[in-house]
Amino acid sequence: MIDFYCPINNLGYGVHSYNLLKSLDALGVDFALFPPNNITDCPDTIVEKWISNQKRFNKNDTGVMIFHEQFMNRFYGKLRIGFPVFELNLLPEDIEKLKTLDYILQTSEYFKSYLNSLGFNNVFVVPEGFNPEIYNFDDSVMQKKEKLLNERGLIFSHIGKMEERKSTLDIVNVFTQALHNSSNKCTLILNVVNPFLSNWLELLSNFIYGIEYSKLQEDESTISFVKDNLKIIVLKYKLKNIREIYDSSVFGLYLSKAEGWNLPLIESIASGLPCVTTNNTGMSDYLKDYPLEFIVPSGQSVLANDGIWFRGDRGNWDSPDLGEAKQILRNIANSPLSYLHKAKDCYKSIKNFTWEMSAQKFISVMKRVGGL
Repeated sequence: MIDFYCPINNLGYGVHSYNLLKSLDALGVDFALFPPNNITDCPDTIVEKWISNQKRFNKNDTGVMIFHEQFMNRFYGKLRIGFPVFELNLLPEDIEKLKTLDYILQTSEYFKSYLNSLGFNNVFVVPEGFNPEIYNFDDSVMQKKEKLLNERGLIFSHIGKMEERKSTLDIVNVFTQALHNSSNKCTLILNVVNPFLSNWLELLSNFIYGIEYSKLQEDESTISFVKDNLKIIVLKYKLKNIREIYDSSVFGLYLSKAEGWNLPLIESIASGLPCVTTNNTGMSDYLKDYPLEFIVPSGQSVLANDGIWFRGDRGNWDSPDLGEAKQILRNIANSPLSYLHKAKDCYKSIKNFTWEMSAQKFISVMKRVGGL
């Protein structure tokens, strides 16, 4: 049996853990779940079964932790395998904790190569993915997108915690500056709830006001801002059914400076949204064959410092070329239907990165290292 030490919730590690474990369960892998404090935030009763398997704990079990690198010395297992997902370079103390592991899993070749450069030769790649039963694309989806485009104009969406690393404010600026003179109606939907930044909504609203938007309306769940042909809709709460956002959008807009994987991006693409995106760090694995007309090149490499989570001690990140990002949006505005029809090529490039594939990769690694 494998003992998994990981959270189950609606944050990055929790979503990663839940989807990987559910796929492993479907493939018949026997495991127990040890979430922090035995607390989960997931209504699926299958999670209770995983936790109940704790009663069969054996000190000779393989232990796998899917969590932050700083906790990698805090779990059990005769064979100890860590699966941290990090965006940038590690701090020295984190490197020391990774040295306590027998093997390390990473989501991408990018970060495997980085760990190899630090002398870790015990690293294997197990990518994250998407669930094709929830996020899927076919001709009927394309028809709905065409109808949405004709009736409501250009609708972009962006999902991810409001923070400098994800270029949230840059996204607002690029959308505004690129499309302000467009003849199209243009909407940007933002679901950027940051549970670790209590005043995120105030900061974002003040920024939007500062570039001359006015409030259109507000209710319990959203605030809408308007500026001539432009509208920005900010969701106050993180939706449990993210597919609703993808279904109400025509394109995606992601300008991250660094990512461990970026689940909302791959889920957006899988749902039929051609996404304007950067292509760096963990994203580079599944964007290798992505259509180049949607890729925003990197601009300057700058010190990773947002004064909150990154304080200039974890190397650099790649700032997106905002001028190129604006040009891509203008290109889309000038020929929206032709760019929408590239959704098939976008989907084709990522379609193999499912959670089932991730589980199969995990099983293959476990068999190779004697963990299964």
